[in-house]
Amino acid sequence: MAGVAEGSSAQREVEPHEVQNEVLTAVMHGNWEKVLEICKTNPSISIKINGVGETILHVAIHVGNQYGVIQLMDHMEKLDKGKMEKILQTGNHWGNTPLHQAAFMGMDKVCSFIARHYCTKKVVCCRNKMGETPLHVAVLHGWKRAFFALQMVMEAKGWRAEDYWNTDGDTILHSAVARGHFDLALEIIELYPNLLQYKNGKQESPLHILANKPSAFKSGTYLNILDRFIYHSIPQKNIQLEYPAYKEKGG
Repeated sequence: MAGVAEGSSAQREVEPHEVQNEVLTAVMHGNWEKVLEICKTNPSISIKINGVGETILHVAIHVGNQYGVIQLMDHMEKLDKGKMEKILQTGNHWGNTPLHQAAFMGMDKVCSFIARHYCTKKVVCCRNKMGETPLHVAVLHGWKRAFFALQMVMEAKGWRAEDYWNTDGDTILHSAVARGHFDLALEIIELYPNLLQYKNGKQESPLHILANKPSAFKSGTYLNILDRFIYHSIPQKNIQLEYPAYKEKGG
């Protein structure tokens, strides 16, 4: 009898693992109908489905099909809205939620869908283990449209981007300048000019960081660097601000 009990226990342990592998495979192949079928027939399936703590949505976003991800979220919400909300608040081993992942990938439509349909601070303004919000992640990788999609929701809710910085004390402007995303840095200055004065954990303002990047500019001089940064020193091209047009179109 003991042997039978042990066998049954082992079987119970294997089944959830097999289901996770099955749903993981379906997600990686973009087979959304199969994913939904598995979720429907296995409502107790674990939220995290791989070895780095990612959810179905994390992996779906990796696949890179924005419309497929939105369709999947829409159907999953109808299936179990409570579980969907838990998934959106679930971080992987690095603390990145599905919205962080979408921002990392530059998926502006997915960012907009999540931020507008699940508009809570726990979803939109959550921080990963580096202290970065999804907005900050979009800036780090230079994704302007993903940045706008998130910023517009935060602005409408009165959630100030100035109140969020990473574990090094870097604001979104620090990060834009450090990564060389100067066109996005101009957009940020237009929205949050006070960020020019913020200092990070090393007591560096964004302009201090800029001053250490002379190769990015036509001129290597640092005289009146603020004016040069805003009006003259963007590398090799004329920058057109996109935020007003983006906002007018509603994203």
